[in-house]
Amino acid sequence: TLRSAFGDVSNWENSSIRNDLSENILPSLPDNVRNIIVPVKKYTKCVDGEIMTIDSLWIPSCREVSGDKDKETQGTVYSERFYDNNSRAKQTMANGSWWLRSGKFNMHFYSVNKAGSVSDSTMHHNSYGIVFGFCT
Repeated sequence: TLRSAFGDVSNWENSSIRNDLSENILPSLPDNVRNIIVPVKKYTKCVDGEIMTIDSLWIPSCREVSGDKDKETQGTVYSERFYDNNSRAKQTMANGSWWLRSGKFNMHFYSVNKAGSVSDSTMHHNSYGIVFGFCT
């Protein structure tokens, strides 16, 4: 669940999943991949507004996968990768949905559903997958 990944916070910056990606997942990647990954600025909507972090691995935000500027007002849009619902990863879990790091309001986050559409107001206790990104 996202609650176990984020704890009782509603923002990416202080989440345990952000720490886990940095401390456990990144070091476990093959050397030839890990050595070309570069840290980048990530902008994330959270309950308290919009924050900026520096990350090597991250969970995508709403803006990054959909281009929706109402979610995050800054940051990269990966339109060449996520240009429509069909281009987004699907079926990562039994129900096919995966979390985005963007928060909507207290304990509600955005996600990508099994059709590839961005869904809002998803409760943090749902069991969805995690897709991570990185830049080289």
